Amino acid sequence: MSRFLSEFYETFDGWEAKYKTHPHVTRPCSQSLPTTLREVAIAGIDNSTKAEYDQLFEHWISCKQNMASDRQTRALAYVAGNSSGAVRRKMCANRTNAMGKACDLFLARRALLQLSYFGLNEERCRSEKLFESTFGLRFDSRHGAQVGTDDGRGTHKAKLNFHDLSAEHQRVVRHLNRNDLKLYAVAVVIFNARLRQHGVPEDVRCDEGHV
Repeated sequence: MSRFLSEFYETFDGWEAKYKTHPHVTRPCSQSLPTTLREVAIAGIDNSTKAEYDQLFEHWISCKQNMASDRQTRALAYVAGNSSGAVRRKMCANRTNAMGKACDLFLARRALLQLSYFGLNEERCRSEKLFESTFGLRFDSRHGAQVGTDDGRGTHKAKLNFHDLSAEHQRVVRHLNRNDLKLYAVAVVIFNARLRQHGVPEDVRCDEGHV
């Protein structure tokens, strides 16, 4: 959920609308806003206060063209099945809508299984150890990034927290990202299985200089 909320502060209309990438957006979310709010959305949070920008959240999660919804599933599905209808129809032959969300989730799971490695953001240490074991490499703590150097200043860093949202907004956000939540559950299972396969213990510790 943190990724979804983070994107709200990065771009209101989504990178697809901004850079004209696939899938093409026919009507960006900002176009449905009243003029004053549309100006805030297009200008972005760096040109307004957080309080002003947060007024857009209700409109953002209500927009049918919200490109942040299920983004991870959609991105992995694109990798696995490309954007070709023919490829998707072949790979999702037993699914009623080859261009729909059920096919997206199937393709994303397939792509996840084919990745040689991935880590989990909340499992930084074990992700690092799995990386080392998978590729036979070692991180050098002498050149690692320092912890605590970012003081979090800047309006775009003071983001909404999922747990601070109203119960209704939490429900809507979960619904918008229901495939991402299912995909994440699969990712956790695969990640833990690979940890066991590589003998990475649950209580493994990493050098605090670069985690």
